[in-house]
Amino acid sequence: MESIFLWIFLVIAGLIVSTVYLRYHYVIDLIAGAVIAAGCLPIGLRLHAWWDRLYKARQGCLIKH
Repeated sequence: MESIFLWIFLVIAGLIVSTVYLRYHYVIDLIAGAVIAAGCLPIGLRLHAWWDRLYKARQGCLIKH
């Protein structure tokens, strides 16, 4: 299992280095993307939990009637 994560890490690290080396992105672009992704993760989890509660509540109303 650790070897899979190692290969995934190497591929991601290679993509990061190559995008900066080939001048497709600046380092600050990669940092900003990581910050945005880190901020979207908890927001997405909360939104999913809210949506799931809403969906289950509506299913309960439909079943009771």
